[in-house]
Amino acid sequence: MRRVAEHGAYCLGHMTHRPFCAASLASAFFAVCVLALWLATFAITPWDHRVSLTDRFYVSVWSGFGGDTLGRLVIFSDAHYGPYRGSIIGIGGENTHEVRWGWQAGHYDFGKITFTNPSGTVDRLRLCDLPGVYFRHFDIHDQAHTLWTLMISLWYPLIAFTILPAIWIFRRWRSRHKPYVA
Repeated sequence: MRRVAEHGAYCLGHMTHRPFCAASLASAFFAVCVLALWLATFAITPWDHRVSLTDRFYVSVWSGFGGDTLGRLVIFSDAHYGPYRGSIIGIGGENTHEVRWGWQAGHYDFGKITFTNPSGTVDRLRLCDLPGVYFRHFDIHDQAHTLWTLMISLWYPLIAFTILPAIWIFRRWRSRHKPYVA
């Protein structure tokens, strides 16, 4: 036990290792929570089950269209409409002038499209399609509130929350397998 404590493999070892151990335990706890959210995606949809943080800010989880992902954390603004997922929204109109800003590479893009109608009204669409990230923000002139949706793959928090526990396990394994030097 003395050799292990000298190398700081246990959380009860040196005081300098306690914050790292506490952070590793907290991170492992959150990784388990993310896995629980992934299991919830099999039974929950954002249209039926969501947590309301304000009257314009809702959080839920979703398995995706085909369930082919680990699942998604879904944050959106409209409980009645639910998260936007690619349906048709009337934006712009006849003789609308479009101004596009951003970039596109294959199936990935990031940008803003501004639609100016002859009457002078302006509608805006902001978008982001990156691996594991989907974002849409509609600012339509005749709507009282904007409609927005952010979906983030659960892979991102799962990977982030498993880094510290993996380092802790590696350090513990290494301290047990070091040759003993007298």
